[in-house]
Amino acid sequence: MVRNTKKLIRRYAEKYYPAEAEELLRETDRYYRQFLAEVPDIGGRDNMLADNLEMGLLIFAAYEASGHRMGATAIDELMEWRYEMLAPLGKLIDANKQWQMNLGYAWYRCYKKKLDQKKAAGEWGNAWGMEINPDRRAEGFCFHLIGCPIAAFAKAHGYEALMPHLCASDHGLAKLMHAKLIRTHTVALGAESCDYWYVGDKSAAANGAYGEIV
Repeated sequence: MVRNTKKLIRRYAEKYYPAEAEELLRETDRYYRQFLAEVPDIGGRDNMLADNLEMGLLIFAAYEASGHRMGATAIDELMEWRYEMLAPLGKLIDANKQWQMNLGYAWYRCYKKKLDQKKAAGEWGNAWGMEINPDRRAEGFCFHLIGCPIAAFAKAHGYEALMPHLCASDHGLAKLMHAKLIRTHTVALGAESCDYWYVGDKSAAANGAYGEIV
């Protein structure tokens, strides 16, 4: 994910700041390495969610390197380009097929077991905690992520205004998988957890009334 995000940042820099693109990219890399050194170790390649933290840090690094010019609007455009890159997912995953969502549950249960073991051993720092289907949803795929190392870093560095734009990318990714993400609270907006409930985009739940979706 980091490699692809670097490609997207290069694309953006060359599009909007061609005369200074190379310097901006060098500064982005410098800030990124600095930010990586600041955050707790959450498992690297051993943790499937670590890529999300690294992507967030890279985007924050570009924000700093650009003198805060690559802010909310840039993130929105970067995420649109990211959806284009990940479009093939739509041929592999269809959230309207419950058996595929059930596979997601099986996979995440294995991951949660590993996560809990690492946390119990005092490893993986402030990595997201996880609850699988605490809302007892019968349809789709539901889990909660407890805490957020990206939001914690953003709060520590004054980047809170950028977080809703990063969080919004979850909705765009859901669309690629023929899903709708129903989410009512996030850590970035002050909650203790982020709730995720993916349902097929053809389901009744996708068109239901659940209050504000964030």
